[in-house]
Amino acid sequence: MFFSFSKKTYARFYSFGLSTSETFLKRQRIIRNKEWTAIEEFIPNGSKFLDIGCGRGHALAMAASRKGCQVVGVDPFPDKAGVVPELQDLNREFNIEEGFCEQLPFDDCSFDVVYSSHMLEHTSDYPKSVSEMNRVLRPNGVVILGVPTATMALIRLLSIILFSTHRNIIEIFRYPMRDPDWKKSHPLKHFLLPNSHGNPSKSVLYDLRDYRISKWKNRVGRIFDIQEVILPALYNYPDFHQLFPIHRNWWLSSSVFLVAKKRQVDS
Repeated sequence: MFFSFSKKTYARFYSFGLSTSETFLKRQRIIRNKEWTAIEEFIPNGSKFLDIGCGRGHALAMAASRKGCQVVGVDPFPDKAGVVPELQDLNREFNIEEGFCEQLPFDDCSFDVVYSSHMLEHTSDYPKSVSEMNRVLRPNGVVILGVPTATMALIRLLSIILFSTHRNIIEIFRYPMRDPDWKKSHPLKHFLLPNSHGNPSKSVLYDLRDYRISKWKNRVGRIFDIQEVILPALYNYPDFHQLFPIHRNWWLSSSVFLVAKKRQVDS
């Protein structure tokens, strides 16, 4: 009885601050819906819509049901991550290709709208990925690109420090120190400086610098003409206990969406 109670207490302590899978998906759905509402007006009704990094197809369902779009998705691991579509019956109709943004499996000028939400930071080559978006976009089309900001990177860092430090301490003492490879996988190396969100080979300091809005505008603006810069909302990292309620802030946002047009080449 005592052992069972102690085991339960330990489990509660160990998982303190972490979201359950159900809570995580609920929070992520709220965030993605908030972001979608902020950019929906820029999607023409009935357009041919590509979602790069579509996951389980949440944005595809929104574009099909709310804007009457002909939707296509591409993802390295289709149906493995992301928000589950609210309209499950639409999921069977989706055309989702397996592929990467750096080499999209579509012909030139195939889509009216190229959409991507929280994908670009995970690519191996920013310029190549943006160039591929430009290649498959029709001349009068629109690209809508959502990425995390440095504000989100800071919120993630604070959340990890507050809600993961105790687990790191436990793992330091639990891990078999006699294992010659313990330093390679041990949480000690990320105890004060967690991994980057999008690039596991780097630290969170990379995100604080690399996810600045000015940096994203510069990358996208090299190829596209940016029309709008949208800051949907300030929100928490959904993996952890929420530090504050989600809300609209006119100068801070956890994500930024860039709405851009294909650059016209003078003849």
